[in-house]
Amino acid sequence: MAKLIYRKYTKLLESMEKTNSRFNEMVDMLEEKSARGEIFLIAPSKPVTVSRFDGDMDRLGALYRQGYRDMKSRLDLLKDYLK
Repeated sequence: MAKLIYRKYTKLLESMEKTNSRFNEMVDMLEEKSARGEIFLIAPSKPVTVSRFDGDMDRLGALYRQGYRDMKSRLDLLKDYLK
């Protein structure tokens, strides 16, 4: 569909086609840096199943609470990392 709509914008189409692979490469790089102690990675402990367009307040609230609990459990590690 995008190829039809944006056929005049070849650079945009190229960029859109590479988005997923670039994202996955960046996640891998961040995880490697975190494992080496170069960065403190803040990421959800469980896969996020909420889409960016999800309007279900119960699901969004559960995701918020998960993030709060995740960070609360890692706060001491973050403080140590920042020392």
